[in-house]
Amino acid sequence: MAENVPLQHLMELERRCRRYAAGLPQKLEVKKRWLGVGFRIANQHILSPLGEIQEILDYPLVTKLPNSKNWFHGVANVRGSLVPVIDLQAFLGLEPVIPGRRSKILRIVMGHVEAGLLAPEIFGMKRFLEEDMRRLSANEYPKMSRFMVSKFTADDDQWGVFSMRVLSEDPEFFQILRF
Repeated sequence: MAENVPLQHLMELERRCRRYAAGLPQKLEVKKRWLGVGFRIANQHILSPLGEIQEILDYPLVTKLPNSKNWFHGVANVRGSLVPVIDLQAFLGLEPVIPGRRSKILRIVMGHVEAGLLAPEIFGMKRFLEEDMRRLSANEYPKMSRFMVSKFTADDDQWGVFSMRVLSEDPEFFQILRF
């Protein structure tokens, strides 16, 4: 029996280890996140995909162009590039934004199109789970429906997703002069 003592100790040690051992980690499902920049248009919370916003700027010194539409503020020199500055709310047929402390410029670059879009307020980067993205119902955003692609809901707030890409392809976006 003395021969089996080391074996019995090993078996007892194994039994204790199994009894108190933590289970192997379970395979966790990694949920994809959607990242965007949150801003306000009128009283609506709006998002644009992070990849569609080049940068956020303070309102720059703008040179006005004669005979331009009310939503076209003019052009600004941003680090050596002339950037057209557009009041996004006014372009959408809403109340024009008066540049102030809270308003910012969302600079977009889509192919050959570069623009600075004036928004009354920026909320910064927002994260959502991709699985929480929902389709829009008809007429949820009547003034901007042609640019809206989906929505998210968080803490009883609805965030509509605005496509800067669709905006940059809209023919009206290039019609800055009044005739």
